[in-house]
Amino acid sequence: MRPLIALAAAALVAGSVAGCSSSGGSPTAGSPAAPGPTGSAGGPSATASPSGGFERAQAWFSGVQGYFAAIQTGTEQIKSAAARNDVAALPNLCRLLGVNVIKVNDAPAAPDKRLAQAVAAAMTAYKAAAQSCLTGDFGATATGINQGAQYLQQANVIMNDLS
Repeated sequence: MRPLIALAAAALVAGSVAGCSSSGGSPTAGSPAAPGPTGSAGGPSATASPSGGFERAQAWFSGVQGYFAAIQTGTEQIKSAAARNDVAALPNLCRLLGVNVIKVNDAPAAPDKRLAQAVAAAMTAYKAAAQSCLTGDFGATATGINQGAQYLQQANVIMNDLS
């Protein structure tokens, strides 16, 4: 199984999206609050996984793996377009990132409550990044990308704990 962290590793950026300045304000401080018990990724169907948790998590991940890969690709493309100062490409790339976040959120919840919460927090951060990107606030976009990747790293640790 490809770990979530492998999909998130390239999403980490140091500070801000290269080549662009923040036009809509400074990056948000701190981490976004983890979503509560509602929402698909951390919704009510997510429960602790006693036995067979890893197998259920693997089955869940196989259904959303393509969306995670698309999110990784999307964040890489956003960073690349920003580095090239390709402002014309950014709106479409930001929308595509948002679409893939929605697809993860619409998928069945992860079978483990901790995993579902980490994924929900990552999707909240990536959604904020996509929205900031669309408004031209690239400092906040970088913050959202960083936070999303950090939450996916947490999800990877949880997946490893289940094995």
